[in-house]
Amino acid sequence: MMLDEFKTWVGTIGGGLGAVSVVYTWLTSRSATNAAELQKHSELLTETTRRVDAIEGEMRHLPDKDTVHKMELAMAEIRGELGQMSASAQATQRTVQRIEAHLLDKEK
Repeated sequence: MMLDEFKTWVGTIGGGLGAVSVVYTWLTSRSATNAAELQKHSELLTETTRRVDAIEGEMRHLPDKDTVHKMELAMAEIRGELGQMSASAQATQRTVQRIEAHLLDKEK
């Protein structure tokens, strides 16, 4: 009778160990898959961080909105001064043409 009980317990324990083995294998295989996915995402994050750092480095050299506004105001001022210079140059050109015409008429 003792042998029959032993056989029953050995079968039950063997079945239990088999079930535990299946669960362990299932969990560790998912863990390996997850680890590979995490590694892939980690590499992607590292690459993205590198690219963002490069962009931020380039952005440091660009003017901010206040500087751009100051440049726009300065360009508008220069544009106005160029307009005044153009008007002055045209007036000078007309004066030179009148003097030239006077001198040419005087020679005749």
